[in-house]
Amino acid sequence: MAGSAAQVTAWARCVAALRWADEVLDIASPIVTGLLLLGLLSLGWMALDTRPPFEVLRVEPAIAAPGESVTITAKVRRDLDRECSCKMRRALFDGAGVRHDDATDYEFSAEAIRAMSESSSDTLSLKIRVPIDAAPGKARVESDLAYRCKGNLVHLVWPIRMLAVMPLTIASPQPK
Repeated sequence: MAGSAAQVTAWARCVAALRWADEVLDIASPIVTGLLLLGLLSLGWMALDTRPPFEVLRVEPAIAAPGESVTITAKVRRDLDRECSCKMRRALFDGAGVRHDDATDYEFSAEAIRAMSESSSDTLSLKIRVPIDAAPGKARVESDLAYRCKGNLVHLVWPIRMLAVMPLTIASPQPK
């Protein structure tokens, strides 16, 4: 008999603990649901942040022959309030449309972008070397940019992507 009284007491304690847990969950459920909804709304708001923090407004005419270096100057808009870092890949498309990839992948922190902006607030100067085998004619430099802005968790998976295009002319090589 003593064993069964102890079992009944143990079961009664278990039932009391489960009732208490059920009451706590009844109280916590709306709070947890609210926090989950708030989290989903925050992620949705972050996902709407798709406007690039950089824009090429105007490019000055530039010309260079194959094998020469040229500085392309552009008027740009930078949004420094959002504190975004950037990864960039660059390629030159020559007069025949042939792609010449820059072998370097670039990465800029938000601080580096701010420092660039302080030295030339609305101007970007891009110095490139025209490949020796580039065909003459109308060409362009394309920079594939991927921005990740501070505090936006969505950008860790889906950064803001944009393609900055800067035209130039590749002159015919001079005979030697």
